[in-house]
Amino acid sequence: MKHILHHRMIRISLMLLGFLLLQTNTFPQKVGGNGYDYFGEFVNGRAFVYSGGYWGIIDENGNEIVPPKYTKIYPFYKGRANVLVNGNWGVIGEDGKEIIPPIYTKIYPFENGRALVLGDGKFGIIDESGKIIVPVIYVRIAPFVRGRAMVYRDKHWGMIDSLGREVIPPKYDKVGPFKEGYAEVWLNMKVGLVDEMGKEIVPPQYEKITEFQGGKALVFIEGRIGVIDQTGKELVPSAYNKIGPYVNGRAIVVKSGKFGILSQDGNEILPPIYDKIGPFEDGRAVIYKDGLCGIISEEGKITVSPRYDKITFIKNHRAKVLLNGRYGIIDEAGNEIISPRKKKKEY
Repeated sequence: MKHILHHRMIRISLMLLGFLLLQTNTFPQKVGGNGYDYFGEFVNGRAFVYSGGYWGIIDENGNEIVPPKYTKIYPFYKGRANVLVNGNWGVIGEDGKEIIPPIYTKIYPFENGRALVLGDGKFGIIDESGKIIVPVIYVRIAPFVRGRAMVYRDKHWGMIDSLGREVIPPKYDKVGPFKEGYAEVWLNMKVGLVDEMGKEIVPPQYEKITEFQGGKALVFIEGRIGVIDQTGKELVPSAYNKIGPYVNGRAIVVKSGKFGILSQDGNEILPPIYDKIGPFEDGRAVIYKDGLCGIISEEGKITVSPRYDKITFIKNHRAKVLLNGRYGIIDEAGNEIISPRKKKKEY
């Protein structure tokens, strides 16, 4: 009887032990309990582990935050870490979840919440959530300046804004920076202008365009010069060899070696038929034609026709004149106060 009771007690004990083992096996297991090829130091409750050629992360309880599946895991910075797998980079959060999937050849450092990315030899821009701001389609994206960046694709340059919109479509050989609301664009060795909305104000047809001054700019083509306004309208046709700076709304022009004067709106105040026009002084200038000198007003009115060998302005709106080796003085109307002419001898 005692022998049978002893066997029953042993059987019950084995059953209880089996039940306890079964209960123990129902609790969560520590993933990776078989160990790792490398085990790093714990920092802030996390440690890098290496197994089978891949990296992962565990916590102090041995739970795998990130299973060993990445070729590289960079240290966390501001709650994020770059990861590499199959030659592509992505970003994970502290919870081990992929914020940015590893699909990029390179992810550049984030600045102001955005980063340049490279994929299949093309560049784009993403935000910190991985959202694509600028499609990964450009061969080059230049740094942003005042919310604009030049981009290059299909062998042409264009420009995008901070939202990734193509302000200037990539169709030019070169795009310059914006100045006072305009940017130079080049195509086939010719230059034009676009505004900040990307609208082509001046088609690429000139060799050079100066900066706007007083709402006007000089344009150069085939050795000739003209004037355009800020709408691209040609105020002065490209017919002059030289156009001087506008002073008081007037500019001296040269055409076929002859000098004239243009008004602010491009009209010829004085046709280019003179050999030279001197600087204006007190509203008047000396003009030269066929070896003789005269005087014009700022309005282009000839107050003294070219008839003297030399004219020098003096005080009180008068001028000293030279004729046949003799000097005289004239007033602003051209009247000879002192005549340079020899008096006829009286007999």
